[in-house]
Amino acid sequence: MDPIEPFANKVAESGIITIDPADYYVKGERVLFDIKPLLVEEFLLREKDFPGNL
Repeated sequence: MDPIEPFANKVAESGIITIDPADYYVKGERVLFDIKPLLVEEFLLREKDFPGNL
């Protein structure tokens, strides 16, 4: 009978870098801005029709 080999953590050995989005979260108030009323038929964005100054 062969001796049991330990499992290798291939993810840890792969060199993949894990990024936590919470590290980049900026605290503060959020403002909701809905562009849907500015779209053509509330669906399509045309650069020419989009207002330059919001």
